[in-house]
Amino acid sequence: NAILTTYNGQTVIGVLGRSFAAGNLYTLVLPFDVDAAQTATKLPGQLTKLNNSYLKDNGDLRINFVNVSAVEAGVPYLYQPSENVANPTFEGVTVREALNPTRPADGYAEYHGIYAPMEDGNALHAITNAYVLGPDQYLYAVSDLPNNQTMKALRAYFVLNFPGTTPGSPKRLAKVVFNSSETEGTTDYENLQTDNTCIKVIVNGQLQIIRDGKTYNAFGQLVK
Repeated sequence: NAILTTYNGQTVIGVLGRSFAAGNLYTLVLPFDVDAAQTATKLPGQLTKLNNSYLKDNGDLRINFVNVSAVEAGVPYLYQPSENVANPTFEGVTVREALNPTRPADGYAEYHGIYAPMEDGNALHAITNAYVLGPDQYLYAVSDLPNNQTMKALRAYFVLNFPGTTPGSPKRLAKVVFNSSETEGTTDYENLQTDNTCIKVIVNGQLQIIRDGKTYNAFGQLVK
C-alpha cells in the first residue's frame, strides 16, 4: 500500500506478478484502469464483475457475475483465462490507490478487493460473514476454515448477508454463476416453521414442511 501511495496518480508500466492457468477461475483487483484493447490482449478469456444476487427456491444463494471488457481500478473481478497467462504487463496505466468494493442493491453479497496481502491468519476471520471462492464456484465461510487463512495481494473476498449467515441458522450454499437471467425465488424460508398455512409432518424421525405442493426439510431445503 505504501508503494501505491507513492505512485498514486502517476502513469506507469504496470506488471502484474501473477500467473493464471487456462480454464481456472481467479479473483482479481488491479490498482489502475485497463482499457478494452489491453484487457483483450493481456487478460484473454472471460473477465466478469458482480452484478446481482438472488435466492433460489431451496434457499441457496446465487451470485451473478456478468462479462465486462475493461478493468476499472479498485473494482474486484473474477477472471477465467482462455490461455495460460504469466506476469502480464500493462502499458501507460495510471495508479489509483482507492478500492471500490461492489455492493449490488439487492444486499445479499458484497465483493471486496485487497491490494496488500492478508498475511495475518486472523485478518480474514475478523471480517463478519466473510466468504472465499472455492472449488466448483462455491463460496466457503471463512468462519468454517482453519484460523491460519491468509490471502495474497490483488485478490478479493465476499461478504454475504442472506438467510444462513447469521449465527445458529442452517448453513445454505452460495455459488457464483455467470450471465444468469434467473430471478428471486418466492419462498420465505425464515417463516416456514412458524407459518400455520404449512403442513408439518415427521418422516423417518425428521421434520418436513409441506407448502404450496412443495416439501422442504427443517433447513428450508427443497426435498420434492
